[in-house]
Amino acid sequence: MTPAELIKWREDKGLTQSAAAKKIGMTARQWQKLEAGDHPIRRIHSLALLALSTPALRNAIEKMENDNA
Repeated sequence: MTPAELIKWREDKGLTQSAAAKKIGMTARQWQKLEAGDHPIRRIHSLALLALSTPALRNAIEKMENDNA
C-alpha cells in the first residue's frame, strides 16, 4: 500500500486522520507520518485496513470497541 492509497482509503471512508488512526490503534501523528511517506506502511497496517473494509470484520471490531468503552 502506498501513501496515496492510504489517503484514498481514509477519504473514501470519510475519516479524519485522527479517526482513522484510532481505528487501527495508533496516534494521529503516526498516521500522518504514514500518509506523508515518512514511515513505511507495514503489512499489519494494510491488513487492519482490509479488516475494517470487510463488513463482517468491521462489525466485530466495532463491537469489541464498544465492549471496551
